[in-house]
Amino acid sequence: MNSVNQILPAAGSNIGVEDVTALIRSLGWKKLEHPNSNLLVYENGHDDNGNPIKLVLPNGNDFADAPGKIASAINLIAWRRGCTVNEVLQLIRNRGTDIFRQRLIGNTKITGLPLELAATVIGHLRELVYYSACAEEDPQPFFEKGRKIGRDYTTLCRFGHTFSGSFGLSIEMPIPPNPQTSLIESEQSAPLERRIMYRIMRGLIAASKGVRESDVAILTDNYATGFNANLCETMAALTEVLAGLKSEYSMLWSPEFQVADDLRDAQPVSVDPGEFRLFFESAAKSLRKVKESQETTITGPIVQLRADLDEDGGENLFDGRKITIKWDIGTGRRISIRAALSDEDYKLACDAHKDNRMIAITGRPEKLGKSWDLTSPKNFRVLPTDG
Repeated sequence: MNSVNQILPAAGSNIGVEDVTALIRSLGWKKLEHPNSNLLVYENGHDDNGNPIKLVLPNGNDFADAPGKIASAINLIAWRRGCTVNEVLQLIRNRGTDIFRQRLIGNTKITGLPLELAATVIGHLRELVYYSACAEEDPQPFFEKGRKIGRDYTTLCRFGHTFSGSFGLSIEMPIPPNPQTSLIESEQSAPLERRIMYRIMRGLIAASKGVRESDVAILTDNYATGFNANLCETMAALTEVLAGLKSEYSMLWSPEFQVADDLRDAQPVSVDPGEFRLFFESAAKSLRKVKESQETTITGPIVQLRADLDEDGGENLFDGRKITIKWDIGTGRRISIRAALSDEDYKLACDAHKDNRMIAITGRPEKLGKSWDLTSPKNFRVLPTDG
């Protein structure tokens, strides 16, 4: 791990307290109460002796010791993350943009790419954003054709600078400003731009696990939050054109919003074309066999409620709240189908379950494996009682 006493470059001299607090909030540091209102105290994990790791900042940039405290904080963040001060500075400067990075690794040092190959690679990276936006709007196992939202969001993206460490390409996704002030600690909903990038990283992580365990279902069962067939086909094509070159994918998350728990400390995902291409092709074929369903309104009683808890006992907002409904699909056959609900609808569902009330909800029933899920759920309502 890097020394906690790295030298802060001059480029960091224009960084304020609000920039550091925005970053550490996104990295999961917790704000502690302190009797001195002039101090901001944060905590994140423990050192090798079991002592809590604390970071102290002045409550504003006008204090004389602010520059030194900011420099110490940046050094501590770098040490805690096992990275360099320059990488922390990049995270801070990256406040309005999420950056998706692809690092190409060959047997020898790569200093450039043939122009035609570079254009093809960039085209596939664009398709990742394109289909991720489509799937985030409507999480189907596949699309026969793209959606307008894909075009809308790829036009927002920029091709970023290449970076050192073999040969790196990057795609920048601007995200909207956080409506909350930087020093407020509260639950935040990720904007669509952030969720598009979440989907790409979750798909890559699931694919990596699936390859390690030789189980394509790890990827296909999670198409609602990761890769659908279109995204798998894009990755298969990308690995094919990069035959002989390994790729490593990672994200630099803007500190403007908190990062989801499952991705906050995610490590770069390494993709070997020889191992992954056939895996992505197999996953795509499997997902293509899942018929794109029609929007349907289902009714029935709620037989199960689920709201996962995170490590601190709080509700896990990423998984959302899910209910299981017993749905009569005709001919006397009833199936259990799951649906994710918003916070407000989940509260109504809890009351309906307690009172044995029937509910109705609209969405697309999808069967993948042995389970049924209602994708793109909307218009949840509790039905009136008879009489």
